[in-house]
Amino acid sequence: MITYACDRCKRIIDVNNEIRFVVSIEVQAAFGADETDVQHEHLDELSEALGELDSQEQEEISHQVYEKRSFDLCDTCRAEYGKNLLGVDAASALEFSDN
Repeated sequence: MITYACDRCKRIIDVNNEIRFVVSIEVQAAFGADETDVQHEHLDELSEALGELDSQEQEEISHQVYEKRSFDLCDTCRAEYGKNLLGVDAASALEFSDN
């Protein structure tokens, strides 16, 4: 049997009695205009450039332009994550006057 733990609080998630939530985050470089043709051109150029590098360099550069990660969350942590998706500290988001 596979055991799942919440990646936020580290608590074991009992999948027989509670829901396990999976958060997937995908980060990719934006190459300018939103037009698909332009993006394909840039991706083709990037692919050519990567072909000229060794595998370690390829992996390092690929990681800089694309990353996908997944996390398991319990219901409590999913609710907390949903309140602050970008992880921005609420206190730093407040703006105070110079008074």
